[in-house]
Amino acid sequence: MKFAKKPVRSSKSIAPAEIRVLAELGGEILIQSPQGFLLIFRDRTPENLTRQLRYFDILEWRERREMDLFFPNEFEGLVEPERMHDAADLFALCSSETLAHLNQDILNFSASNVEFYNCIHSTNPFRVKARIQALTVLPMLKWEFFSMNKVSDRVRRRIDAGESVWDAYLEFHPGKVSILRRLATTQASPAPWRGNLEGLLAVLDPVAPEKVPCTDEEWNAFHSIYVGMNGLNERFDFYDRQTRWKLHLSIKRRWMTESSRMGWANAYQKFAAIEGGTDAIRDTFDFLDAIGNAGDFLARRSREKTVSAEEHEIKSSERWLKAPQTFGMFRLVEWSARWHRMMWDYAGLSDRRDEELDRWPLLLPQRVQLSTAVQAVSLGSPRALAEEGQRMQHCVGGYSIPCFLGESHIISLRDSDDRSLSTLEIRLGKYNVREMKIVQHKSHENRSPERFLTSLENNLLSAIQRNADFKALAARQRKAGKVYKLLKSRDGLLGEEFGQQAVDRISATMGQDRLMRLFQSDV
Repeated sequence: MKFAKKPVRSSKSIAPAEIRVLAELGGEILIQSPQGFLLIFRDRTPENLTRQLRYFDILEWRERREMDLFFPNEFEGLVEPERMHDAADLFALCSSETLAHLNQDILNFSASNVEFYNCIHSTNPFRVKARIQALTVLPMLKWEFFSMNKVSDRVRRRIDAGESVWDAYLEFHPGKVSILRRLATTQASPAPWRGNLEGLLAVLDPVAPEKVPCTDEEWNAFHSIYVGMNGLNERFDFYDRQTRWKLHLSIKRRWMTESSRMGWANAYQKFAAIEGGTDAIRDTFDFLDAIGNAGDFLARRSREKTVSAEEHEIKSSERWLKAPQTFGMFRLVEWSARWHRMMWDYAGLSDRRDEELDRWPLLLPQRVQLSTAVQAVSLGSPRALAEEGQRMQHCVGGYSIPCFLGESHIISLRDSDDRSLSTLEIRLGKYNVREMKIVQHKSHENRSPERFLTSLENNLLSAIQRNADFKALAARQRKAGKVYKLLKSRDGLLGEEFGQQAVDRISATMGQDRLMRLFQSDV
């Protein structure tokens, strides 16, 4: 989408732009621009706004940071973006005559969300009609209009050109029409999926269209199973797993399909009854790797002959797949939980596993208010990182290991409605934990955060200095290194080597007869 060029200012007198003041509250003023967009300014008189907006002639609404590049002077005094999300108090002051000047069809969708009103509005009436029609057909597009990634931007262009929403999306997702039509009839998906219809379609790809979640209960169950199964990262991916990653993916797709067949809510309840709940699903892939390693060990002991590395890899993959092809997913998850308990005892971990490996000390023990509208939240578990990565569409879900080892700490900046605004990675000094630095600060899809968020970085560092328990952080960092060394040892949970002792532990978990029958042709 091309931007309208900023007009060249001449020395000739130009008539002031006509703006419409809709409401005023505590120094804030809600106005309608000459092009029909809604804007909220702070400490500006109508006369100042009229002078500022005389050159404001952009044809389409864009993100604040992009608008500032084209109209820096005109947007001086515009309030922070999160304020635009909810201006119900300002709208409540608008008279019926004032509201009559706005597009009522857009208001029905946007309510008091000024930014969303601007996303639907256009100086071209046909585009407004096409966008409203698309939102009526597929309500999930409401969040897609905010995401502005390459696919959603291209889809929006096609909708603006008069194409149906089905044709627009099917150009990028061929064969997904049944799932799209099903989504059009369901309740809204959970918040982490909003603005990520592309990712949602990919996850639902193996699921029969009639099994796509419909109710809030089904959506929440689906999301819990997905995060438990994937978490957007392999939790303890210390070594190269590229080959097995593909095997993991194939089984995850199969198990998502099985969960949908038995009913999302029923599957969730059955997983929840297992020790560790849905989080135990992801651990099961460690257990499957161990079973595959056992098969490889037994094959080596029987002096299996292979012609090439490629043939060995194929046979190893076949052995890995035998367990999930033979046993049901719930049985494997239960065995995995039992096996993991045995492994923690072997590693010398006396405390509960979830306290040792699934959590780490928070840099900020509680939420800290950095400004009137922004809070800082420490993320202290793989699940929390996965949720943040899903919300923000970036790779923070893969940072579990650095966080577990105490090398990194992740902070999420959120608004009053708990919406993620940006994510920071902070590292403490190697020899002095009180020395810290912000390694990276990213917004949605790894974009640069708004200026008002970066301006809060010093406040955040000061809050950490006041609230963090640096002595406990340093002690945990030393302990985490020892745990990592134990788990990486021979026959440990993550050890690449495999011996008879490890086979015996697997046999004790699932039964020796079952394990031997699984690989009887390899023994």
